[in-house]
Amino acid sequence: MKIKLTLLFAVMYLAGFSQVEFAPIGAEWYYSRIEGLMPPDVGYTFYKVTKDTIIERKTVRVIRKTYHHANGVTITELGNEYMYEEGKKVYYWKNQHFYLLYDFNAQPGDRWTIYGEDNIGNFCKYDSLGVVVVDSVKAVKINGYDLKALYTSPYEFSNWSFNGVILEHIGCVTHILPQARECVLDIPHENGPLRCYEDSIFGKYKTDYWDKSNFECDVLFYYTSARDDEYSSVNIFPNPVEDYLGIRLFDISNKRESFQIEILNLNGQVIKTTHTSEKVFVGDFLPGIYLVRISISPNVLCFKFIKK
Repeated sequence: MKIKLTLLFAVMYLAGFSQVEFAPIGAEWYYSRIEGLMPPDVGYTFYKVTKDTIIERKTVRVIRKTYHHANGVTITELGNEYMYEEGKKVYYWKNQHFYLLYDFNAQPGDRWTIYGEDNIGNFCKYDSLGVVVVDSVKAVKINGYDLKALYTSPYEFSNWSFNGVILEHIGCVTHILPQARECVLDIPHENGPLRCYEDSIFGKYKTDYWDKSNFECDVLFYYTSARDDEYSSVNIFPNPVEDYLGIRLFDISNKRESFQIEILNLNGQVIKTTHTSEKVFVGDFLPGIYLVRISISPNVLCFKFIKK
């Protein structure tokens, strides 16, 4: 009888353990945050579930947001987000209402209404409501857990979407909340992509974006300014560009033992890297604004170009 009870307890325990809730207390998210373009210093936004509270008779999780600046000194409080999960659906509190954020019951073709900030830094004025549609659903295994991955897109003329895969238990890998679909600004979005997620039960998860690096989740990138004569020694052309981007390093490559050229998007993701070529094919890039980062010890030079 003792053996049977032990086995029964183990089965019940494992069954409960497999149901990993969204945003347990203590859960943490680290999202990169680019600060300007010349050069692209990078801090991070830190989300942490601190406690429960009650909103409209719902028990919700309080998620505190802090912005850790690249200088390693300044930390800015960004307020709180409020979320709760019910029946594999995650809801968030916006504009005095609960809106559906993620639906992990969804199947391809399903769609739901999301809420976005209706004013993006006084640049773009949007309707605050949008709709996303599920394009596909895949099974993934992370840290030993069988989870769902939702691939969505904006429905029809929606101005809001998730610009990356949504992972069950973790959330969207570009930003936990919906982002503006198109807002042509000469600055990067303030948040994203996700570096790491961690909680005491699920453990630590590094996204594909961050797993390829040896950096800790909370690393900061703060570059010292290069001299004017260093910038005058580099020419990026043509700009805008369609197919091949020329990168001319006047005398720099002869004076330095090594240099590295990286092409990044405005989320800080490195798309291409070269150590020798001064002509880079970008014809397969999506239209938009990109960065060229040239590392010439001890300086880092950064330039901006537009892909047609």
